[in-house]
Amino acid sequence: MNLILLEKEESQICWKTEDSRTQHVRNVLGLGIGDCFFVGIRNGLIGKAQILEDGPEGIMMSMDLQWDSPSPLPVDLLIGLPRPQVARRLLREIPSLGPGNVTFFIADKSEPSYRQSKLWKTGEWEKLLQEGAEQAFSTFVPKIQHMESLTEAINGLEHGQGRIAFDLYETEGSFDISSVKEEKRLAMAFGPEGGWTSNERRLLRKGGFRLLALGPRVLRVETAIISALSLAASHLGRLDIPLVP
Repeated sequence: MNLILLEKEESQICWKTEDSRTQHVRNVLGLGIGDCFFVGIRNGLIGKAQILEDGPEGIMMSMDLQWDSPSPLPVDLLIGLPRPQVARRLLREIPSLGPGNVTFFIADKSEPSYRQSKLWKTGEWEKLLQEGAEQAFSTFVPKIQHMESLTEAINGLEHGQGRIAFDLYETEGSFDISSVKEEKRLAMAFGPEGGWTSNERRLLRKGGFRLLALGPRVLRVETAIISALSLAASHLGRLDIPLVP
């Protein structure tokens, strides 16, 4: 990981030897007394921790926070609930591009039992999100929520957002910079692995969504989402200068 996220700011922090973060600092980063590594406060500032003590019981560090984290992308995602193994990949990768909110909904072609997976019933999903943010050198962790249907997910959106649903079969055109012209915030919807049904396309159009394509090929759900987020960041002018402290 490129950054270790913490829940709150403290002038000094202590981690016991059995803490996985201690093992990472010692065995992966290979650091000792006097060395520094990057830390951040969840949804807050980024800085450095310096190791003051390193002994049998653990390590003690001082913390100095100095930099703003990259701000979240003004994009909300609606995703038809995929298989747990696909959701795991998404939860790791989505934080790297930083959408503000992610809503998983039970689509017509979703399997409702996926919601009962240990991924969602334990803290695994939160751990994956945090790992993704730490890898991305960002303190901002997207908010995750679940809805029972596409209708509920659409009704939960803010008014005034540009709305785009990705669909290769009944597309109105390609997702390009003209698709987001003058938009300050986007909602982007993706069907599950089986795609949209005719009823869902009707609901999307009724809800103000344009059906657009990401090119001539059928993409995996995770590929489509990462591709669309990358294009949205570019089209919205949000590919900020990288933070390199």
